[in-house]
Amino acid sequence: GPRMSHPSVEPKGKNLIRLRTCPICKIELSSNDNVKMHIILTHYRNEIVEKFGIKKKDITCPVCEKVQQSNRILIRHLGYCHNGLKDCLTLEHANMPVINDLFLSKRK
Repeated sequence: GPRMSHPSVEPKGKNLIRLRTCPICKIELSSNDNVKMHIILTHYRNEIVEKFGIKKKDITCPVCEKVQQSNRILIRHLGYCHNGLKDCLTLEHANMPVINDLFLSKRK
């Protein structure tokens, strides 16, 4: 079913297109969430794995001990929920408006 989301998440008009394109490699994705997943799993996978010391078969989160469905989902979880991506971002990427919108300006 439709998920509850904050009205501010999906800006109207031309920003929508901008946000749905990966700012790093310019691939087009179907949603902002997919852009986030793509950045975590494609561009920052190794950095996140290294930062948290994740092994190939690990599915339990080393931070909160929640068991995830797969290693891939664990990496995504760390990127999203435990600042895994935020802490690994290069300065160049951290300064990109799209990445700021997606990851850095989120109010908890």
